[in-house]
Amino acid sequence: MFCPNCGTEIKEKKTFCPKCGSPLGVEAVQEDTKTVEAAASTENVHENVIPPQGAPVPSKKGGKKKFIIGGIVAVVLILIAVMIGTSGGNTGSTSTDTYIETVQNGYLGEFTDMTVQKLLSSYYEDLLGCTAEWDGGENDDGQQIVEVKYTDETVGDTTIQFKMLDEQVFKISAFHDPNTEIEKASDLAAELNSLYFMAYTTKHETELDSAEKMKVFIDQLDQISGSAVLYGAAANYTGDRAQLCTLFGEDALETSVPWVLDAYGYLDMNDYAQQDTADTTAVEPASTADASSADYIFPSDRQYITEDNMAGWNQKTALLARNEIYARHGYVFKTQEIQNYFAAKSWYTPNSSYDGSDLSDVEKANVDTISAYEQKMGWTEQDVSPTKLAQGAVSSYVESQGDYCTGFDYVRPYAENEYLVCAKIGEYEWEAEYIVEVNGSDAWVIGRLDGGVFRPV
Repeated sequence: MFCPNCGTEIKEKKTFCPKCGSPLGVEAVQEDTKTVEAAASTENVHENVIPPQGAPVPSKKGGKKKFIIGGIVAVVLILIAVMIGTSGGNTGSTSTDTYIETVQNGYLGEFTDMTVQKLLSSYYEDLLGCTAEWDGGENDDGQQIVEVKYTDETVGDTTIQFKMLDEQVFKISAFHDPNTEIEKASDLAAELNSLYFMAYTTKHETELDSAEKMKVFIDQLDQISGSAVLYGAAANYTGDRAQLCTLFGEDALETSVPWVLDAYGYLDMNDYAQQDTADTTAVEPASTADASSADYIFPSDRQYITEDNMAGWNQKTALLARNEIYARHGYVFKTQEIQNYFAAKSWYTPNSSYDGSDLSDVEKANVDTISAYEQKMGWTEQDVSPTKLAQGAVSSYVESQGDYCTGFDYVRPYAENEYLVCAKIGEYEWEAEYIVEVNGSDAWVIGRLDGGVFRPV
C-alpha cells in the first residue's frame, strides 16, 4: 500500500502516513483490515489500532461469531416454544401418558398373567360391549390419577380410578359401576377377584377342563390374600407383589381369594374345601376365667366344615362350634353357660337385635353339617329352639323364591308342632306370614296366611 500524498510505500497497517502524516483514507483502512483478517487465519495478530476521532471503526474479529452463537440460542428457544405450544402448554403430558401406560400394562396384585387393561376389557369391552376411554392428571392434592371410563348406553358408565403411589405402584382409589354396590374394601376386592376369576377361567377353559385341574387352580388362589387385587404395580416391578398392601400401610385381608369369592356367591367352595387347615384335636370348652385366651374353634365363616374336621370332638365342642357361628354376629344366648363362654371372648360383641338369621351360605351349610354330626353321634341339641328353627326355615324358603328376609316381627305357636312366623321381605320390608312345621331339629314351611286364609306352598 502507498501513501496517496507522498507515494511512500507502507508495508504495515497504518492510519496515517509515517513520512508525511497524511491520513490514508477509508478504502485503505478497509483493504488493510481484510489483509489483517486474512493473516489472522494463519497467525495471531494482537496490534491495537486506535483510529482518530471520526475515522471508521473496523468490525471486531469476534463480532460475527457472537452473532452466530446468539442466533443458535434464539433458534433453540423458538423450537422449545413451538414444542410447548404443540403440547397445549402442559409440560406434564408426557408423564401422564407414562402413568397411563404403567397402569394399563401393569398387574393387579399377584395376578401377573393378565394386564390391568386386558383384565378389565375382558369384561367391560368383550362381554358387555362398552367403549373404553383412558385419561389421567393430577387431583386437587397434587396426586397423579389414572382413570378409565367404560361407556354403554344400556349398561351405563363404569369409572375406575387408580392413584399412583409412586412411579411404579398404584392403588384403585375409586370404583363406580351402576350395577355393583360397593360399600367397603372387601366388596371391591370381591368384585375385582371375580373379574379375574371369570377372565382367567374363560381364557384357560381348555386347561381347566377337569375338577382336578380346577382344584389345583383354586389351591393356587388360596395362597393369595383377597385384598391383594386392590393394589397394582408396573410390569417391570421387582418388589414383592404380595406385600403391596402392607407396603403402603394397609392390612391385607386374612381371607384368601377363593373364600372371598365364596362369601360373595361367586364361587362354591364346597368342592374345594381344604381338609388339612383345621385342628381336629378335641377342644374342651374353656372356663369363664381362661376363655379369653382361646381362639375360634373353627373358621366357620369362610370354610366349609367336614366330618374329618370334627373327628375327636366331644359333645360340648360341637355345641360351642355350632353356636360360634351365631356368636360371630353377636347373638345373645339364652343358656347362661353358653353366653358366659362367648362373653369371655375378645372378639364377641353382643347384639340383642340379631335374631340368628342372615347367615352366609357357608355358615348355613356349617350349621347343618354340625347339627347332622351331633345327631349321628346321638348328642342332644340343647340350645336350638323351635322359634329359631322356624325363622331359619322361613329365611331359606324366601331365598329359594328369589327374595330375602330382613328380619322378623314375631314367631308364635300356631298349632301342634307348628309356628306362625311374620317375616319382613325384600328392600321395602313388606310383611308376610308363614306357617312352619317343626319336628325335632328339622323345620320347613308348609304354607302361608294370605288375608287370614291358609295357602299351602
